[in-house]
Amino acid sequence: MKTREKTGSIIVIVCVLVSILGIFCFVNRKPKQEQEKQAQYEDNADMTFVGANIELGEVKGVVCSYTQKKGILYILTKEAEVTEVTEGIEVAEEIDTTEEKETAEKTEEMDEIGCYHIYSMRMEDDTQCILTREEEKITFFCVDDDENVVYIAENEADDKRIIDIVKTDKTGDEVERMNLREITGRDNFDLCRILIGQDGEIVLAGKDTLFFLNDQLQVCGKVQPKQDVLVDIAMAKTGQLVCVTDQLNSDVISLKVSLLDPKKKQWGEDLAIPLDTNLQQDYIMDGMDYDFCYKGSSGIFGYDLASKESKGIINYKNSYMINDDADGMISVGGNRFVGKTEHYVDRVKQITLVYYEKKDGAAVTTKQKITFLTLYAGKNVKSAVAKFNRNHAECEIEIVEYSDIEYERLLADFASGKGQDIIAMDAFPLSVTQCVSKGMLEDLTPYFDSDAEISRDDLLKPVRKAMEYDGKMYYVAPGFSVQTIAAKKEDVGDCSGWSISDLKAFMDRSAKNKNLFPYTSEKQGCFELLTSRDFSDYVDWETGHCSFDSESFKYLLEVCNEKGLRQGSDEPMEDIWADADNRYSGFQNGEYLLMDEYAMDLPTIQFEQRAIKGGVSYVGCPNEARNGSLFKLDNRFAISAQSEHKEEAWEFIRSFLLTEYQRNLIGEGGIGMPIMQNMFDEKLKEMTATESYENEFGDVIEPVKEQFIEWGGIEVETGVPTQEDIDIYMNLINHTKRCADYDSAIYDIMMEEISGYFDGRKKLDETVEVIQQRVTTYINEQK
Repeated sequence: MKTREKTGSIIVIVCVLVSILGIFCFVNRKPKQEQEKQAQYEDNADMTFVGANIELGEVKGVVCSYTQKKGILYILTKEAEVTEVTEGIEVAEEIDTTEEKETAEKTEEMDEIGCYHIYSMRMEDDTQCILTREEEKITFFCVDDDENVVYIAENEADDKRIIDIVKTDKTGDEVERMNLREITGRDNFDLCRILIGQDGEIVLAGKDTLFFLNDQLQVCGKVQPKQDVLVDIAMAKTGQLVCVTDQLNSDVISLKVSLLDPKKKQWGEDLAIPLDTNLQQDYIMDGMDYDFCYKGSSGIFGYDLASKESKGIINYKNSYMINDDADGMISVGGNRFVGKTEHYVDRVKQITLVYYEKKDGAAVTTKQKITFLTLYAGKNVKSAVAKFNRNHAECEIEIVEYSDIEYERLLADFASGKGQDIIAMDAFPLSVTQCVSKGMLEDLTPYFDSDAEISRDDLLKPVRKAMEYDGKMYYVAPGFSVQTIAAKKEDVGDCSGWSISDLKAFMDRSAKNKNLFPYTSEKQGCFELLTSRDFSDYVDWETGHCSFDSESFKYLLEVCNEKGLRQGSDEPMEDIWADADNRYSGFQNGEYLLMDEYAMDLPTIQFEQRAIKGGVSYVGCPNEARNGSLFKLDNRFAISAQSEHKEEAWEFIRSFLLTEYQRNLIGEGGIGMPIMQNMFDEKLKEMTATESYENEFGDVIEPVKEQFIEWGGIEVETGVPTQEDIDIYMNLINHTKRCADYDSAIYDIMMEEISGYFDGRKKLDETVEVIQQRVTTYINEQK
């Protein structure tokens, strides 16, 4: 089936605009009311929690879900028992017909049998299996005050799906069973949760109806939501049911709650609880210490029905957690919670339960501090830090965001190794090249060589080679994309790079009234795009020599001065967004000569090769080596050469190369690709699937669908990438030799001096002479 989508590749466009405008830190401008509401949540103090993995001991299988009752933790697991069917294998060697061969091949397939267990855990050393089911699938379960278990069972009979609700005693013996169709009157009942009320009634919460059952699983009442769709329920301390309904298309950012009296089966008060942002899933939970708890984007909150007030309990940022870490979380009383975390063992997903408790400052003062210096810690980094801290009782990583640290102090502290162990180099003011030349970064090559799980050869070779300095590696990065410049093949030919002389010949052939790039007509903007803010072609850190007075560099400035309409950063945003809407049609029609490609991926290549007549060549920034495309790396983690905790630091940053993180990178659906070869291959296979298949992680991958995509003023039909598309993408990767690098001091010198030339205050020769002198002085001072 073909679908029609309007997409502007928002991620790419925003990234391009950020690059052009030189914005390194985003400022979230909200209305005053929203800022005050946000401050209300952020001002809550003492909301730092620490997590510790729960040792499950003899618990078998993968954790599916969990709940608590009277301080006892109950855990539902699935144990996959695999039986190899060998009958028919020997016969297969003797038969010839296609039909018989296919039959024999089917008998060789692995038959997976799911075995479900429910465990009770009073303490980590007191875990008991109270129920095991091999013949049916358990999807939901709950426990009453007498430790009886109620669960939803799925079976198949005569090719029909049968769904029952089952009640057992605390030893697992079945007491009652009722078909769900007899209760609901329908074959398909969209169940979102089951629970047991204070009076012992069982509540089946579906999206459009709540059913109440007695001990014999007979219906004793039903209630429909007042409006919208029911998405979650919880039990308040008062015995009321707290029901959340979907706001559908509402623009109000609030948790819409309705209270239900389970005895009278009557709706009571409606609540609209202000939130810090829109919710996603796992709206509420039983409160224990509160009437109920709910999950926002910044943390976990408790709600008091009497006072109608919320109280912040867990702050994600302070606790190194992300919103996803709270999925499925439950309260176990005493401001304590149980959550889960996923990881992979031999590429099989495992789920570990995590016990969260408020941080006791005195209890952790003896732990070694490992400082992680970064401009901004994203959610994936915070999640990785939280997992590391949970698994290390003797040390913990502390995130230090340096956006508010004075520039001079930051560099002085870094040079001396004061307090830094791990450094995120993405937006660091010094280039990796300079840091390596000054001996500031630890050589990670020996760590790779002695690692039992990963080696440098496991990384995608072109990216690994670009990351190396004299054959050594000084940082790791989990993902990458390619930053380049695109030109029409009819203008530059089928090539993968070009020189300054090639650019000059191209410009001589082009009409004088055409813009260089979409999004910007500024001289400075054109200069930044033609250089990618990477001036390594003109700087030699080893010798201290610069070549900014070369004819090549002069020509770049001349082109930008000629083609740019003005100097400065005052281009109206509406003009920039108009260019974004006209990106491809303008390029196709000749309004723009080149296109800046901030982060190339296979779908973008597929679209562009169809959208632009004659196709596109990815030439990169012009330089004499004709290798101006750059790998743009997702999170560059390095270890300070001065660190006293190098082994621990390596253990942390290597986690970004393991299957657990790399697999999550695949699942994010972003523009970056995994850097590990096996995960890169897996992602590429996903992106080119022509039929459904189950990957090695157990995920069912659907084939790529045909669709109409409208982007930048052009609409094309896309589907499975062709081999030509794949070849172009791999050729771009294989011909990229360097990683994007950045030195703020050189950039600042450059921008300060070229502004005089662009606005007519200085001559070209004078400008490059000053740049040459200032940068030469700077790099020799830094040696």
